[in-house]
Formats: sequence, C-alpha cells, structure tokens
Amino acid sequence: MLTFESTPNKLEALKLLKLTSVEVAPETFTLVSLRHREWEEILSDPALSPRMTVPFMIFRDKFEVTLLLDSVDFNTIRYAIRDGKIENGFRLITFQGTICS
Repeated sequence: MLTFESTPNKLEALKLLKLTSVEVAPETFTLVSLRHREWEEILSDPALSPRMTVPFMIFRDKFEVTLLLDSVDFNTIRYAIRDGKIENGFRLITFQGTICS
C-alpha cells in the first residue's frame, strides 16, 4: 500500500504545504449532476447562467455535466432541474501559494 509517508517527494510536499495558506469560503456550495440534454435546455435560458463574480465550476464528460454552484446560483436554476442529482452543503477550500519557483 502506498501512503503519503512512503512517497519519495514527501519532503518537497511538506515544504510546499508549509508555504501554502488555506482559505475556506463562508458560502455553501451545491453539486449538481445533469444529463447532457437537460444541461442544453438550461443553457438556452441566459437568466440561468452562473454569475461571473463568484466561484463556480462546470465540468462536462461523456456521461454528464457537473456544476458546482453557490447557494444563490443554485437557487436560480433549481426550478429548471428535473432529473439532476443534487448534493448540498459543500464548502470551497482554496490553497494559496506558489507551486513553481
């Protein structure tokens, strides 16, 4: 079994973590998984787009579209979701630091 302690770059990773600050966003976020067809329907209404002033994520693969939205943006599209899977209560964690020197 490979553990963090047994990796050859443990010291490098620990140095990086010491130089990194961690911030937890006060907002809660929701993960939404949608079928492609449902996502296309939501896209057809510009009023349902996420705000460009807050963090959000849209990830599309061959199976589904996954959204990570804060509570305001989620409440905006909530009524348009028919078959999506919804999971609430996530927090956004940001690692701030320099990865490359």
